[in-house]
Amino acid sequence: VKLLAGRSAANTRLKQYELRQLLELSEQVASHCEALGARTLGSFRSALQGQCKGLLDASHARALNQLQHLLESEQWVAVEVARSFQDIVERLVARCDEGAALLDGRQLLTPAPQSSTADAAAAPDASSEPHSATLQLRGKSFHLVNSGLMLLKMLDEYMALYELMPQFGAEIVHRELELLKLFNSQTAALVLGAGAMRT
Repeated sequence: VKLLAGRSAANTRLKQYELRQLLELSEQVASHCEALGARTLGSFRSALQGQCKGLLDASHARALNQLQHLLESEQWVAVEVARSFQDIVERLVARCDEGAALLDGRQLLTPAPQSSTADAAAAPDASSEPHSATLQLRGKSFHLVNSGLMLLKMLDEYMALYELMPQFGAEIVHRELELLKLFNSQTAALVLGAGAMRT
């Protein structure tokens, strides 16, 4: 517990693969100690949950700040869409369909694809990916600006965090909504309010 507390500031800056490793190793240590007869390590798990909450808060603050800067510097010109962004949209749509099926009590025929935010790090860089002029969503084509693509990437990162920390599902959804509200309000101010002409 003291080791976790001592690393609390550093743990708020962990990458997702590092967080996954920390959670897996921590669970192995806790399970091993309990198997050897130690009392339930409730304080250890509570400290770990606190670290996860701190990471979520810090990640959200960084995402809000990054999105704000992206919108302020946006040129409002349609950009080409790399295949990785189309993959993100397909994952998000599959997750939405899965959630709707669960709410309706239906059985989903195909499982939602797992997040590949971690896989994206191992993927070839965006310059070698195939590009398209538009993003496809349920049979319709959409032109996007750079900040719209980055918003999709941020939402995918939140979903990857959910897969690592499902106990924070409600908080993650709340933060995603906050990110979407910021994007909508700033876009309305910049485009509809002609603020984009002044930047």
